[in-house]
Amino acid sequence: MVVEEIKRKIEEQHIKFLMLRTVDLSGRPKGLFIPSEDLKKSLEEGIGFDGSSLELIGIEESDLYLKPDLSSFFTSMHKGEIIGNFFCYILKPDGKPFEKDSRQILRRSMDLLRTKELTFNVGAEVEFFLLNESKQHDDGGYFDLTEDNAMDIKIRFAKALSEAGIKPEAIHHEVAPGQHEIDFEFSDALKTADSILIYKEILRNIASEFGLRVTFMPKPFEGINGSGMHLHISLSNLDGDNLFWDHDKSSISKMAKHFIAGLLVHARALSAFVAPTINSYKRLVPGYEAPVYICWGYKNRSALVRVPTSRDRGFRIEFRAPDPSCNPYLAFTAVLAAGMDGIERSLDPGNPTDWNVYETPEKFNTLPCNLKEAIDEARNDEVLKKYIGKDVCDTYLDMLEEEWAEFSRSVTDWEIRRYLYRV
Repeated sequence: MVVEEIKRKIEEQHIKFLMLRTVDLSGRPKGLFIPSEDLKKSLEEGIGFDGSSLELIGIEESDLYLKPDLSSFFTSMHKGEIIGNFFCYILKPDGKPFEKDSRQILRRSMDLLRTKELTFNVGAEVEFFLLNESKQHDDGGYFDLTEDNAMDIKIRFAKALSEAGIKPEAIHHEVAPGQHEIDFEFSDALKTADSILIYKEILRNIASEFGLRVTFMPKPFEGINGSGMHLHISLSNLDGDNLFWDHDKSSISKMAKHFIAGLLVHARALSAFVAPTINSYKRLVPGYEAPVYICWGYKNRSALVRVPTSRDRGFRIEFRAPDPSCNPYLAFTAVLAAGMDGIERSLDPGNPTDWNVYETPEKFNTLPCNLKEAIDEARNDEVLKKYIGKDVCDTYLDMLEEEWAEFSRSVTDWEIRRYLYRV
């Protein structure tokens, strides 16, 4: 979208303010408002902010700048006021890209891929719980209609997402009470990562209008399914032809199998980027349709990587480890790094599994059982470090390590119940 077109939209819709958006390393959305007449300044000079307050850089060199990505422009409503929105790149005072800008990291990886005449495409199934005073909003189950008390709010979700340029493809009740899923249109990885952040913000804002709350916590309740963010992945050439589909054989391509093998080889290290919280590993346990064992299969929802039934341009592989707590820019970069390593080394994923892998755990390696294991694996994965960048990778993993240390020092309600009067 060119500057003149954006200026025309701002004028026609009487947009007075622009929101410049970014994220910190954990993926939390950050941003600031500027008057719409300062659009030119933001594009030429950038808008300054304190990078140390986002823990991106030391206080002694904290000046950073936001520069809008024109292609990311969308509008939103706030109490009747139309707001213009841009996702931004972070620049240093000399105008060079800031190395710890996770959106820039994904963009750089995709630009590198384009030199190989490839495009990285991702779709996301983002699950969430609707809560009423910290309790599930309904007692429904998968695809339920009679017990789904959220039809009105989900219609509002869909309308608001569409207005923000995100096309909902499927909306339904998930397995657990109060749990729902909205799938949105498949796109290139950068747009999908942006859309995930918009999606989460819109759902939170609209839920609050209904007196409800939304949580994307991976495992908010014991004994029921947690919330994942399954990724549907393909590579295409610059003409849009799907390279994961072998047209001659009408089946999955060799490239897709190599990509799957890369995901399997790096699965334990990938966990630190796609499942980055303490709570993530409460979801990744047997019995709740979440992946535990490192394997792949056709149509098999117990496998880490699944090949859904599809064909031709719509063909994708499904990676089931990610959850909505991740920074999508870093997660997608790590996934791309793993898959491309599989392609570049022509890795073999082995035979597909066509049975419930939970019944034969001895046959497979497992994902990490906690965040600490995932951190340790990621620190030793040179492929992921190369794609993401060693400095930002170390900073990110140090941040997770601090969270693990804080958790390890905390005394939980479970410990009080179990040990207070027993020892």
